[in-house]
Amino acid sequence: MIRISRVPRPLLWVASAKKDYRDFPPRVQGNFGFELFLAQTEQHPPSPSRSRGSVVERSS
Repeated sequence: MIRISRVPRPLLWVASAKKDYRDFPPRVQGNFGFELFLAQTEQHPPSPSRSRGSVVERSS
């Protein structure tokens, strides 16, 4: 089991992003969801090319 010491930052869905995410097949949702989680905990996704074009804005 992986132990995460960082508290995930809130995920803010913009416009239809959440609906669009739910329209993906379950496997894609799982992969993308994991990469979103890594971004929320300020870690690097294992496949940055898959996340190309996505924006993660860091709030101060």
